[in-house]
Amino acid sequence: MSTHRAALCPGKGSPLEIVDRPTPVPGPNQVVVESKALAVNPVDYSENFLSFLSVPVTNIKNQPVMRDGFQVGSWPVVLGSDVAGIVSAVGNQVTNVKVGDRVLAYAQAFAMKGKPDFGAFQEQVLVPSHLVVPIPGDLTFTDAATLPLAVYTTATGYFVQLGVPRAGYSPADKKAVIVWGAGGSIGTVAVQVAKILGFTVYATASKTHHEYLKSLGAHKCFDYKDAGVVDDIVNTVKADGFVLDMGYLATGDVSLIVETLGKFGVKGAKVASAPFSFKMLWWKVYNWGGVGVEFVDQPAKDADSFYEFVYSNWLKDLLKNRRLVASPKVEIVSGGLSGLEAALGKLKMGVSGIKLVVHF
Repeated sequence: MSTHRAALCPGKGSPLEIVDRPTPVPGPNQVVVESKALAVNPVDYSENFLSFLSVPVTNIKNQPVMRDGFQVGSWPVVLGSDVAGIVSAVGNQVTNVKVGDRVLAYAQAFAMKGKPDFGAFQEQVLVPSHLVVPIPGDLTFTDAATLPLAVYTTATGYFVQLGVPRAGYSPADKKAVIVWGAGGSIGTVAVQVAKILGFTVYATASKTHHEYLKSLGAHKCFDYKDAGVVDDIVNTVKADGFVLDMGYLATGDVSLIVETLGKFGVKGAKVASAPFSFKMLWWKVYNWGGVGVEFVDQPAKDADSFYEFVYSNWLKDLLKNRRLVASPKVEIVSGGLSGLEAALGKLKMGVSGIKLVVHF
């Protein structure tokens, strides 16, 4: 039996342990990816959360996370969602990739409740084939590892929660969207995806990120720390001849993006929120100001076929045609699997405008 190294989380809140574990054999529609780079995300690190009627609720800073037991079936677990590498084995019904292909993959640690074969924090990762995407030769593994979870979160928010048609909009539709908290991993991809889908994109972020966001497709940017940011956005959008009835909250306070959309008075205005916050429950119940807020979550039906479209068709085409670029800027954490604790610690302390990547 072949083995590989993995960063195993043995129990709730425990430090990661580097262990040898059996290398999985793929099922008919599964792929094993030999990791060359992996990225860390807030869902991975240890943070506190509350439980209310068995539903994790938290503020925006303290998100529910797997290492504290959120979405974990049993211990031990292997965490991680973002991986890029080389296909080392395929199931007998896999047709979209072959052994030796360079790929990125959305590892299913979260969906599989931490089952060790499916987490990204290891040298060999088992992934459903429809979540594995070939990458162009000029896209490095390090850059490719920034994309899988961010693409999942943004594509789901736009297509499922906001109801954007898969073909997007034309200029004649005059559609605009506000991306709130656009400087990070999800926000930078959300800006790009919105531009690809035909929106005129307005974004909030720290001023240091504004020029970078404009290079990714943002039309105009605002500093979310400015006292009058809501009125500034509303006045600018109206002066440009647009109306805001959609918003994407990548990070930040849901109150401000709801207030912004509410000032346009459009019936059925919606916000897709990547972070979960207790406030969202109130907006979902009361629809304050006529603005609905939905947590980004997979479709209730036909999720596999939807994500086959997202990864095997849509993302594959975007990468092939260089319409979507890796973002944000990467900071490499040395040490391979042994560097993961340092990466998680740095992420927990707070990063801005970068994605932390461990490579092999």
